[in-house]
Amino acid sequence: VYTTSQSGWKYIYEIPKVLLTKDAIKITNYIIFMGVLFILLITISINIYMNRLLKPLGKIVTATQRIEMGDLTVDVDVNTKDEIGKLSNTFNNMIKNLRMMIERITNVINETKKVTETVSLNIYELHSAIHEISASIQSISDGTTVQTKRANVCSQSVKNFGDSLHGFVDIF
Repeated sequence: VYTTSQSGWKYIYEIPKVLLTKDAIKITNYIIFMGVLFILLITISINIYMNRLLKPLGKIVTATQRIEMGDLTVDVDVNTKDEIGKLSNTFNNMIKNLRMMIERITNVINETKKVTETVSLNIYELHSAIHEISASIQSISDGTTVQTKRANVCSQSVKNFGDSLHGFVDIF
């Protein structure tokens, strides 16, 4: 509505609604399109970032599961400079240390087996030697008993001979 100042007439202009809202609809559609595009780009960026972040963690999880099954030949290959890379390096060092520890324990067990076998063999030989010594002592003891009896018989014979000789000397 427009009123003229000189005549006081009022003018009414009729403009179609489509003409008035045409630019606003274009701007709204542009804003919606840009918003959807922005959300799509953010979603793709987050997805790429999460894959880069979670893929190394997946490798570490897989390696941990293999270690749980007893496979200590696992090596995690993650070449990043962030905390995941540090975790990967620490994990690899831990596995290396476990391998070395198991190798040392295996060596100690093998050495212990060898020492046990040697001690067992020495005990068997010592037992045999003690048995032989015991038999020798018994033989010496038996021999000593026999010789003591013979010495007593000899001593008695000498005494009897001495008594006979003494009696014979008294006769002359």
